Amino acid sequence: MTEGVPLRIGIDIRTIDAASGQQRYLWRLATWLADRGEEVEVLSTRSGDSAVPPHPRRRVHSLKGLRGGALRAAVRALDLE
Repeated sequence: MTEGVPLRIGIDIRTIDAASGQQRYLWRLATWLADRGEEVEVLSTRSGDSAVPPHPRRRVHSLKGLRGGALRAAVRALDLE
């Protein structure tokens, strides 16, 4: 958090799978940042575990099926830092 204003952070996790190596690390990082007050947007381009635990400052965005300009527009619309 910068001077009381939370950052909007995007983390690209290809598949939402909290049990798998790299995805598990990134999921824990997203949760850690959210627990410290940052706004975390988790971006996923593939199907995965939809039963991930909710968090008020960590949101999951499915970008499955988006390509090229549509994918860039969806990410740009999140207005990340």
